[in-house]
Amino acid sequence: MLISKVMKIAMPGSNSADVPTVATQKYLHSGRPALLDEIRNAPLSPKSILSQSIPSSSDSCVPLPGARLDGIKSLGSNYILRGPNTRGEAEPVAPKFASLEDLNWIDWDEVLENKRLLNQGHRILLGIAEKKKDFFPEGFECGNYFDNLLPIICGGYAKADKIVYCGNNNLKGYKVPCDQWTLCSKCAYVEGIDPSEAFDGTFGKDNFYHVTLGFDDDIPFDITTSGDPKIYWKANETALRHLLNNDLIRGAYISHELKIRSLVPLQVNPHSHAIVTASAFPPELNDALGEMISEVASVGLIPSIEVKLIDSKEYHKKCIRYLTKAIELKEPYETAWQKLCALDRSHAKEVNLAMRNFLDAFGAAGSGINKRVYMGNLMSQSKSFIGVPAKGRPSVIKREEYKASKAKGKRGKRKKVKATRR
Repeated sequence: MLISKVMKIAMPGSNSADVPTVATQKYLHSGRPALLDEIRNAPLSPKSILSQSIPSSSDSCVPLPGARLDGIKSLGSNYILRGPNTRGEAEPVAPKFASLEDLNWIDWDEVLENKRLLNQGHRILLGIAEKKKDFFPEGFECGNYFDNLLPIICGGYAKADKIVYCGNNNLKGYKVPCDQWTLCSKCAYVEGIDPSEAFDGTFGKDNFYHVTLGFDDDIPFDITTSGDPKIYWKANETALRHLLNNDLIRGAYISHELKIRSLVPLQVNPHSHAIVTASAFPPELNDALGEMISEVASVGLIPSIEVKLIDSKEYHKKCIRYLTKAIELKEPYETAWQKLCALDRSHAKEVNLAMRNFLDAFGAAGSGINKRVYMGNLMSQSKSFIGVPAKGRPSVIKREEYKASKAKGKRGKRKKVKATRR
């Protein structure tokens, strides 16, 4: 028998070494081409041999990814004959999924192949996201925008449409941001422009320190406990303000963040980053910060304070940028998927439910609190402010309006030239 080509069929996200697929069973119980082993092992009566489907030289031979149904495992013994195949290779059979929750929400190929499982609104968003990824990635490919976008769409996040449409030319000819900078890396970059310009040239005007106000452990997180991170953020902010009011520091620029430490079970670590100006930041001040934070009644985790001197202009710029960054969704999702779904896709629903719960709770956690706070000589309203005044730095909107007006001006000149020629 001539076999044109042997190809293995990979089943994404599953280990089917011992379990025959549904496709295999269908081939055995319907009018399908015979398995090679059925030909080899069947009773060799003339009638039984003649009744088998004998492949031609144009048929392809495809190994199945599981054990034979008769329980015998042998290399290269589990095949489906398919053909004719004029291209000399077999077409892989895509796995069938029953619901959106069965998919891998960070696998673009898998989600696009099964987009029928999304509702109409989310299919539209997915189509726009795909075009944006392939044809209009400028400004979005440099962060984790596209890594975050797929679980945001699949998870049905309430502001998914704003994030998908981020950067569209919808208002007076300039690009409109989604303003969801904690999830959108493009807007996180834009959000960091203003403090970068405000603190430009301030490196030599005071001593700067990068202070991380974190905690040693994690807290459970869902929609019912979405307010808990605010307790930790507020404790960090209050402790720094206490140092300012007692002249132990001169200023602070604070950003409150959340890190997913585990998706299943859903555990997060609330923490804050701050750029602090002070004559010095000795270990005693570090200890005092930790004590003040731990004394807050609702704080159940042990504070972990880390202080680094900002000793160069480059590090100064880097720290300012570091305080406005989008949260990472892909890494914790991927970790949970490898842990729970690498061998058994039945846990996919659990992983996806956790991601959906996180997004809902994360949106609630950010409401009613300023994610970025300025104090002392790093606050523009303060008399001791050492940065560039607001009127001395252009806003994002002004920049875009300026670009749009320049473009319109060029178009207007062209029209006038045509009119004069007539």
